[in-house]
Amino acid sequence: TGTRGIRSITITSSNGVQSVTGYSNYSATFTIPASTSNITVSISITSIGCVLYNTPILLSDGSFKEAQYICVGDEVVSYDIDNDISVINTITSVTTSFKDDIVKIRFEDDSYIEITSGHAILTNSGWASVNPDKTIKENIENPPLLKLKTGDLLKTYDNKYIAIKSIEYEKLGEVAVYDFAVN
Repeated sequence: TGTRGIRSITITSSNGVQSVTGYSNYSATFTIPASTSNITVSISITSIGCVLYNTPILLSDGSFKEAQYICVGDEVVSYDIDNDISVINTITSVTTSFKDDIVKIRFEDDSYIEITSGHAILTNSGWASVNPDKTIKENIENPPLLKLKTGDLLKTYDNKYIAIKSIEYEKLGEVAVYDFAVN
């Protein structure tokens, strides 16, 4: 189980409209005047998940844990884009949502990943996704984005590249997907 991700929320008050949209974690606090005191309402908007519940996540000790079991405090291998290296980071938040736009990306060695069509991944040519328009629409940070295609090379955790052999949409219905933030 989990919470459904929200893409937008609108709050209308007597003095205007507040709107918050996007892909990453947001928090907003709104103060509503009352007859004798102020009432504060806090709203947290969760991110939209990207990796399927059973995606193996590489831990700092070299073992793997499925995305659905990753917890705040777990140490994972992540990518430091500024220094072009894999590093150890600590999970600071886990967000669950439910999506039905899952794609299976199969590689030349017959391994595969299952992600949402809007999830950006790093290739030898730069950041790419199966559906760049969706990625840009859902993502507050819009990196230059290419359309992912067969033959593209995906960068792996051990600084190697592996070629994409096929990309297929899956008909799984709504499934749990996860996003993680690291320190």
